Amino acid sequence: MFSRTAARIFTFCVKGSPFAVWNQRGRFQLLCQPTDLMLTEVLQGFTGGREFNKAKNMLTALTVIELGGQETAIQAARNFRALRKRGVTVRKTIDTVIATRCIESGYDLLHSDRDFDPFVNDLGLRVVVR
Repeated sequence: MFSRTAARIFTFCVKGSPFAVWNQRGRFQLLCQPTDLMLTEVLQGFTGGREFNKAKNMLTALTVIELGGQETAIQAARNFRALRKRGVTVRKTIDTVIATRCIESGYDLLHSDRDFDPFVNDLGLRVVVR
């Protein structure tokens, strides 16, 4: 059995970009590190302060990768423009930032979003196959 907080985090991870799963012993097993954006998306869903604080403490116990910064923003704009020149329309700016951060830092991206395909095909984004 797991807490309501853990259930909410797990539900988000299954529906969103997974970073952890329940292993056979009933414990979280980290697949990859969460980002600051994932932290925001999970925490904004809590209405009660107590559950919010539990979730915040659980998630911030992990290493949280910061996506942004000036250099990442500039490179993301370059990547967006490079794809646009190839006839690719990137639908969400945040996808460009996420992909760029992964490319620049050598991270593999775990996702289920076809919007990242041009970054894989044209810019060398590495992904976790699932």
